Amino acid sequence: MPSPRDPAPRRTRQIAFHERATRLFQRVLPPVMARWLDTMVGHFVGVMALFAIVNAAVVHAIFIEYAAVRPDARAVIATTLQVVFVALTMLSGIAAWLMVMAHDRRRAAEGESERRTAALIDEIAAHNRTDAARKHAKEAAEAANLAKSRYLVGVSHEIRSPLNAIYGYAQLLERSGDSGSWIDPAEAGRVIRRSSEHLTNIVDGLLDISRIESGVLKLSRDTVPLPALLAAIADMFRMQAEEKGIAFHYSPAENLPAFVRTDEKRLRQILINLLSNAIKYTPQGAAALTVRYRGMVAEFEVSDTGIGIAPQDMERIFEPFDRGSSGRAHAQPGTGLGLAITRVLAQVMGGEVT
Repeated sequence: MPSPRDPAPRRTRQIAFHERATRLFQRVLPPVMARWLDTMVGHFVGVMALFAIVNAAVVHAIFIEYAAVRPDARAVIATTLQVVFVALTMLSGIAAWLMVMAHDRRRAAEGESERRTAALIDEIAAHNRTDAARKHAKEAAEAANLAKSRYLVGVSHEIRSPLNAIYGYAQLLERSGDSGSWIDPAEAGRVIRRSSEHLTNIVDGLLDISRIESGVLKLSRDTVPLPALLAAIADMFRMQAEEKGIAFHYSPAENLPAFVRTDEKRLRQILINLLSNAIKYTPQGAAALTVRYRGMVAEFEVSDTGIGIAPQDMERIFEPFDRGSSGRAHAQPGTGLGLAITRVLAQVMGGEVT
C-alpha cells in the first residue's frame, strides 16, 4: 500500500527536473527565447517536440522493419505510416496540451499554497509578537502597580514622621501654656520648621513627577551668578556633612563664567538632590562636589565614600520609587523620587545624568 508521503518525492523530482531544464535553457539559449520557453506556450512546444521526436522514432523503426520484409511495398508502408504519424501527432498535441495545463494548474496551486502558508506563518508571527507585547505590557503594569504600592507605603511613612514631630511639639506648647511647664519655644519652632520643610519637599517631589508625566513642566531663563550659587550650595552641605561627622570638599573650576542663563530653581534642585544622596548614604569618610567647565559646557561631579551602587542597579536607581536592591539603601528614609526627578530635569534642561 503506498504511503501518504509517496506523492511528495515525485512532485519534488518533477519540480527539480523543470528547474534544471529551465536553468539549462537559460545557459544555452538567448534570454528572450529562454523566457519564452518558460511560458505555457513554450512548455507546450517543448512537450510537443518531445512527443514528435518519439513518434517519429517509433514510426521510422516500424518502417525499417516492414520495409525489410516487403521491399516491394515500401511506398504503401511509407504512406500508411505517414498517416499514422499525423494521427499520433494530433493525439500527442492533445495530450501535451492537457499535460501542460495540468502542470500549470499544479504550479498555480502550489504557488497559492505557498502564499497561504507564508501568510499563515506571518499571521502566527504577528500573533506571537502581539502576545509578547501584551505580556510585556502586563508585566510592566504589574511592576508599576507594585512600585506604586511600595511608594505609597514609603510616602505614608515619610509624611507620618514630620507630622508626628509637628503634632508632638504642638501638644507640648499647649501643655506648657496650661500647666506652666517650660519648653524652649525656639527649639520647638526649629523642629516644626524642619518638619514642615520636609513635608513641603515631599509634596514638591510629587508635584514635579506629576508635571513631568503630564508634560507641563516649564523652565525659566534666569541670569544666574553661577559661582555664588555653587558656593552657597557647597556651604549648606558642608554644614550638613559636619553635623554627620564626615568631610565635604568643593572644587570649582577656575574658568567658571560669572553669569549663566539657566533655570536657577531647577539647577539648584538637581545639585541638592545629588548632594543629599551623597551625604545621606555616606556613614563615614567624605563627599565632594567637583565642577569642570570647558567649551561652554559645565560638568558637575558628585562623589562620596558611601555604601556604593551595585552594577545591576546603575539604571534601576533612576526609576521612580526605586532605590536599588541594597538593604542599606532601603534602610535610609526617603521616597526614592530624587534621582528620577534629577535625571528628567537634567534631560529637559539639555543635560545628562549618569
